[in-house]
Amino acid sequence: MFRKALALLAIGLVVSSDALAQQTPSPRTVVRKGAGLKMALLQPIDSKTAQKGDDVPLRLSRPLVVNGVTLLREGETLHGKVTRVKQAGPRCRDGEVKFKLDRIPFADGTTASSKVHFVTPDPNAQVADELDPVELGPGFWFFAGPIAMPIFLAIVVIASPVLLFNALVPGAYNKCTRPGRDFQLPANATVAVVIRKDHHVSY
Repeated sequence: MFRKALALLAIGLVVSSDALAQQTPSPRTVVRKGAGLKMALLQPIDSKTAQKGDDVPLRLSRPLVVNGVTLLREGETLHGKVTRVKQAGPRCRDGEVKFKLDRIPFADGTTASSKVHFVTPDPNAQVADELDPVELGPGFWFFAGPIAMPIFLAIVVIASPVLLFNALVPGAYNKCTRPGRDFQLPANATVAVVIRKDHHVSY
C-alpha cells in the first residue's frame, strides 16, 4: 500500500512539472523593421531559361542575431520565387528576371514580412545590418498629387503624338540595332533582403 502511494505521488509530481513547463511562456524577442539579411543565390538565373513561378533557393550568408540570440543560422536555406520573366529581343530589348522573398520563416513557426532590397552579381558585396524598407505607395501620390498631377498631364499631352506613332510603328524611335542581352545572375550572387515590419519571435 505504501509503495503504491509513493508511485502515485511520483506520477503526480511528473504531471505537475509537465503542466508547469507548458504554462511557462517561452522567451520572446523582436526582429525590428529594417533588419538586413545577406543571402547568396544557390543556382544561376538566366532570362533565357527562367520561368515564372520557379523556385529561387537562397543561402543565408551570415546569422541573424537579435539581443544575443541566434534566430537564423548562417547556411540556412530559404526559398524565393520568380515573379516576372522578360525575354531578350531585338533593338536593345534586354532580358529581365524578377523574384521575391516575401516571408522569412523562424523556428517557432512564425514568418516575418520581407522583400528583396537589392541584387548584385558580386558575392562579396556589403549588406548593412539595417536597410531602408520604405516604399512609395498610394500615400505618396495622395500628398504629391496636387503638385505632380498637372506636370504629369502636361507631359502626357506633349508626348502623346510620339507615343501613339511608336505604338502604331513599333521601334520607330528606337535607333538601337544590337540584339538585347539576356539577364544573368551567377550562383553566389548577393541578395539583400529586408524585414518590412517588426516581428515577435519565441525561442
